[in-house]
Amino acid sequence: MLATLIYLLAGVIILEVANVIDLVASEFPCNAVWVLAGFFGLGVLINSISRSPKERRMALVALLLSALCVVVGVSL
Repeated sequence: MLATLIYLLAGVIILEVANVIDLVASEFPCNAVWVLAGFFGLGVLINSISRSPKERRMALVALLLSALCVVVGVSL
């Protein structure tokens, strides 16, 4: 449940920075997208070293999310 809320918040932040939605007028989303890139990048490492095959597959998802955050962050 908590992970779902975190991913939902991350999606809102990414959409805000990509100018798809306009909810926040501050610089918070612009800074938060870089924090998310690092968070998902760390997730790549953690999922890659897991013994669980399901978590190792999630490393690809984390990599894609991290790359998305970097692309959105660079386009600022």
